[in-house]
Amino acid sequence: MYAFRNSIAALSRSTPYFQGKRRLGNIISRLLTNFDSDQECISTVKMQDGSWMQLDVRSRTEQWPYWTGFYDNDILARLSSCLQEKSIVFDVGAHVGFYSVALGRKLQALNGQLYAFEPVKSNFERLTTNILLNSLEGIVSAHNIALGDDEDIIEMSMENDNNSTTGNAVMVKGEIPTHYFGMNSTARLTMLDTFVKEQGVENCHLLKIDIEGSEVMFFRGGISFLSKTRPIIYGEFNNYFLPKFGHSFLDVVDIVSSWNYRFFQQTHSCQFVDIREIKPNLENILLVPAETSDWVLNQLGVVSA
Repeated sequence: MYAFRNSIAALSRSTPYFQGKRRLGNIISRLLTNFDSDQECISTVKMQDGSWMQLDVRSRTEQWPYWTGFYDNDILARLSSCLQEKSIVFDVGAHVGFYSVALGRKLQALNGQLYAFEPVKSNFERLTTNILLNSLEGIVSAHNIALGDDEDIIEMSMENDNNSTTGNAVMVKGEIPTHYFGMNSTARLTMLDTFVKEQGVENCHLLKIDIEGSEVMFFRGGISFLSKTRPIIYGEFNNYFLPKFGHSFLDVVDIVSSWNYRFFQQTHSCQFVDIREIKPNLENILLVPAETSDWVLNQLGVVSA
């Protein structure tokens, strides 16, 4: 039955998006899939951009691209458009590789490089599989570590939707107890400033960060490198998890306030508008160095409010 589901999903990915496509797909998945079987649930699919991704239909995050063939395509198009020859990109919180693969394919034509960071072992293994599926091993360098403000071994708690082998994860710290999501693993924690010295990395042009509330700790551990290289930064800055670590977006602002950056809020149409009032609960923010050209701002989708 799951082979029939895969055929329906392939047709779904090749047709235009319509409201309710994901919901319909989830219903079909439940009817035609044994969620206790990894063989039935994990499939390699062709995305609308021509890339290949191995996805788990049980995962809340991976269901959407399995049925639609895309993931954050508007944002990825904007970020990709500002990449130039030999650009260096950091994907912090790479999950199974949606951003790493899309941006890596763009960088492949530009002789660029991408560093992907994913602390959860099962996610990391899927990330490396997806890198190989797209022949990006010479472009994308994957690292099974977490980036924060200390050197340690930490515990990560991962969602396991319907017994999925991959999922979103959060660091066990602050108000996040052990087994917060029900599936735990350990990972090495290091600082960005330490990592770049160890690896000999001297520049970064674009940084994407999505680490479920650990953003402030990441910035604290990378102050030297980030303030020197001044990358464009796109971050989720999760307002649900940030307070559980005793932080808010205001703490991010405090760290970068001396760097002369501009802040833009993502809109529902995946454009960005100038933030006139910084609030603690802001999410999905673009941080751009003040010297960034108007051409790059236009490529990123920055518009007048």
